[in-house]
This record gives sequence, structure tokens and C-alpha cells, in this order.
Amino acid sequence: MQDVFPLIKQQVNDIKIFVIGSKAPEEILNLSSEDVIITGHVPDISEYFNNCKLSVAPLRYGAGIKGKILTSFSYGLPVVATSIAAEGMGIQDDYDVLIGDTAESFAQQVANLYLDNQLWGKISQNSLETISSQYSMEAVTYKFEKLLTSIGVSKTKVKLE
Repeated sequence: MQDVFPLIKQQVNDIKIFVIGSKAPEEILNLSSEDVIITGHVPDISEYFNNCKLSVAPLRYGAGIKGKILTSFSYGLPVVATSIAAEGMGIQDDYDVLIGDTAESFAQQVANLYLDNQLWGKISQNSLETISSQYSMEAVTYKFEKLLTSIGVSKTKVKLE
């Protein structure tokens, strides 16, 4: 964040970043300012997701499904992520997410998304479609049933509810 946020501010002077969640590292806590708001734990994040313009997932390492990205998608909140954050999720750069892997490219993607309403609308709409088609209960149930069938377990042996 120390490398990226100043680059974003050069292009989008009025932007603020909210760091939401408990256990923020000391180096993040030290960045608290008028433009960097550290909330700590928030019992209901919907207020933030409903009032923010975009979400960022600047992961440099990690594996599995990234809940922050999916939560953002479920609100129609466009995401700028690193390729590591998006890895394994079936999402695509410039379709339902914007990818930036260097400080410069990440900052540029945030600025692009923040300033370009047409791009914002496209990424927002596509992220909602992705959450519905890949991660809804129906989609996950279908994938699970298909997996069970592939290993010889029939639907009559397992009841999914």
C-alpha cells in the first residue's frame, strides 16, 4: 500500500481507502491518515460495500478461494486484484476483474476503474454474472453433483439440500 496509494493519489486526488478487518499489521496501522481509514473489525460490512466505488485485493501470495473478491462481486463492487489474488477463481482480467501485478499497473487499474464509469459498469455487471453463474448455490450444487457422479456416487445415494 505504501508503494501503490501515492501513485493512485496522483491520478485520483479525492480517493480514500478503507482498510476493513481485524488484525491489520503494524505497518498498515501506521499508514492511518485522512485518506487511509483503518476501521478494525466491522460487524456488518454491507455499509462499506454499498458506499464504496471499488475493492482491492493486492495479495502477493495465497491459495484457494478468496472470500473478499467473491463478497465484492456479490455486491456488484468491481475489484482490482493481483494475478495471485485472482488465481484459481475462474475470473478474467478486463472482464469481471482488473489485474495489476506491479505497483504502477495496480495503481493505474484502480485509477481507470475509479474514473471510467463505462468500465466500472462493465466490470460490475460481469462480476455479478460471475458470482451467479459460478458461485451461487445452484451452480455449486450442480458442480458438486457432477463431481459425485464422476466418482460413481448417484444422486439417489446422497441427498443435497
